[in-house]
Amino acid sequence: MISLEQVKNKHLIINKVGNSSKNEGYFLSKEELIINEFQEELLLKLLQKGLKADDEIYKFSHATDIQMNEVYALSVKYFEEQYSFMEYSTALSKVLYAASDHPKIKQGELLIMHVNDIVVEDELVDGIFILKCEEKRKYMHFEDRSNMLIPFFQDGVSLNKIDKGCLILNSQKEDGFRVLAVDGNVNESKYWHNRFLKLTEVDPSRFYTENTIAFVERFVNEVIMPDEDPTSNVTLMNKSIEYLESQDRFNVDDFVAEVLPTPAYQEQFLQKHESFKQDLGLEDLGDFEIYSNQVEKVKKKNKKNIQLDNGIQIQLGFSTVDLNTIIEKGFDESKKMSYYKIFYQKEEEY
Repeated sequence: MISLEQVKNKHLIINKVGNSSKNEGYFLSKEELIINEFQEELLLKLLQKGLKADDEIYKFSHATDIQMNEVYALSVKYFEEQYSFMEYSTALSKVLYAASDHPKIKQGELLIMHVNDIVVEDELVDGIFILKCEEKRKYMHFEDRSNMLIPFFQDGVSLNKIDKGCLILNSQKEDGFRVLAVDGNVNESKYWHNRFLKLTEVDPSRFYTENTIAFVERFVNEVIMPDEDPTSNVTLMNKSIEYLESQDRFNVDDFVAEVLPTPAYQEQFLQKHESFKQDLGLEDLGDFEIYSNQVEKVKKKNKKNIQLDNGIQIQLGFSTVDLNTIIEKGFDESKKMSYYKIFYQKEEEY
């Protein structure tokens, strides 16, 4: 269990990192930033809101030697007090600048904060909060001038969302630490996770489950829905979710036999799944432990709309009921119009 509820600021500095492929350079502050209680509260709320402790937990990795992961190696030395905070923040900024070599990467302010009192499995540990602010948004504020309010517009950073950030926990150092990370503005280079931090999942079952659900949804939309009734994609996704909820492990052969309606669809699914597996470079995507929290998230979001030409939408969500037994599609000869007939027991109150 990880809790960020009582986290406190210990050190803070803000640098600026540009795009190295454009030679934008970087700016390094000469001193740590001292903030008041109100400013600290706002920054720590951003940390708590932007980095969910129940999301995926990562660790640092490297193809050959974990010590060659620069952010990991720097963090080890800092937590072991071989580096000062200024030395550590300067080195981190330079590593990020070297990794920012894709043309689409935007320059931005880099906030580095040493925090403490993070609860990890009932133990208090330190951590490093790293936040890069790339996306600027327009804000309006008002000032009283000569008995009238005047609006002023300026660019700023939202305190409701993290563009790119991570929290390095001083926990399980020998296994690459534990890291919470988010990239809310992924571009083609995926440099934050892959080039700068070089992270891998602590529990790959979430990654496997998430990608498998995405593949199933794509298969249903691209292969089954064009051939079937508009409700077919919801029916198949509902059956898929039922399967994932009822099983501890995903087995692709069992899945297609239980969920997909025809041998032709089953064969197409297995062929496309093999290509999908090869594209991800994963040999065990056909058999893995199911990450139940990810299934629950998809279940809540699994809503599809049937858009009609008269402006009416029919929203179909997750249901264990066979949609074919409660939705009937037909054509009215007298009106020369198609229709849907929906059967139900009672209306629900919201």
